[in-house]
Amino acid sequence: IVCYHLPKILSNYFEKKRFCNKMFFRENFMRIEKRIIVITGASSGLGKGLKEIFEKKGDVVVDVSLSGRDYQCDVSDYKKLKAVFEDIYKNYGEIDMLITCAGYGVSGAIELLKEEASKKQFDVNFFGTANACKYAIPMMKRKGKIIVVASATAIFHCRSKPIIVPVKQRSTVLLRV
Repeated sequence: IVCYHLPKILSNYFEKKRFCNKMFFRENFMRIEKRIIVITGASSGLGKGLKEIFEKKGDVVVDVSLSGRDYQCDVSDYKKLKAVFEDIYKNYGEIDMLITCAGYGVSGAIELLKEEASKKQFDVNFFGTANACKYAIPMMKRKGKIIVVASATAIFHCRSKPIIVPVKQRSTVLLRV
C-alpha cells in the first residue's frame, strides 16, 4: 500500500514545501538548469512513480532497468552497468541524483527456495545498488545526491520472504557507510 501512495505523498510534500519556504522554491522550482536524475528500476512500481514526478518538475530522468526507455540493463550485470553509466556521462554530463529502485523479492519457505533464485535476488538487490552507487559517484556533481530505496522488510520481517530481509538490511547498512 505504501509503495503506490509514496509518489503522491512526495509530490504533495514538494508542493507544500514550495509555499512554506521561498528559498526551497527558488532552488528547486525556479532553476534554469534541468537536473540529470538516474533511476534504476524506473520501468515499474515506485521507480516509475518517481520518474513521473521528476519529469513533471522539468528534470531529465534517465531510466536504467530491464525494460527501460533509455537503457535496458540488468543491474546485476556489473560490466554492462558500468558501460551504461559511462554512456550516461558521455551523453548527459554530470549526474545530479541517483535513485536506486531496482529490486525484487522471492517468496516461499527458505527450505523450498532454489539457491540460484536467492543468489540472483542478492545480486540485484544488494550488488546492483552498490555497483550503481560505485559507478555514479565519480560522475556526480559536487552536491549530487543518492537515494537508496529499500524495503520495509529490512525492519519488519516477513516470513514468506526470508531472503529479502538480509538483502534489504544490507542495503540500509550501505547507506550508513
